[in-house]
Amino acid sequence: MKIVNSNYAVLGNHDYYGDADAVVGVLEDAGFHCLRNKGIRVQKGAQSIWIAGVEDMWEGVPDLKNAMQMVKKDEWVLLLSHAPDFADVAALEPVHLQLSGHSHGGQVRLPLIGPLSSVRPIRFMCRPEITVVTLV
Repeated sequence: MKIVNSNYAVLGNHDYYGDADAVVGVLEDAGFHCLRNKGIRVQKGAQSIWIAGVEDMWEGVPDLKNAMQMVKKDEWVLLLSHAPDFADVAALEPVHLQLSGHSHGGQVRLPLIGPLSSVRPIRFMCRPEITVVTLV
């Protein structure tokens, strides 16, 4: 499959608290390819990379082997996993780069002190963030 100039997403733990399929529908309606334990080849000319996406490790059922079924030998692999802790699993596979969220910039930021290191179920003075990565 040849897809260039596309957007990719994976679900986070909070997306499973309600209707995860509805969240996927919203993402896809907005032009994202939601990767739930699957992958996709992005090709430009003779070069390609494999983008694998797994479900959240805390609320979903991640299956990295399934997401990497069609990876070509020596193909560069980018993994999207909401939970950074999934890196321990990803290290057992030929993944070159993992992009994750979940930490929300520290969740709580105090004036003059900055973000606290522990993850908490609240956010205070910590702006939401969308990271856009452009591969050239």
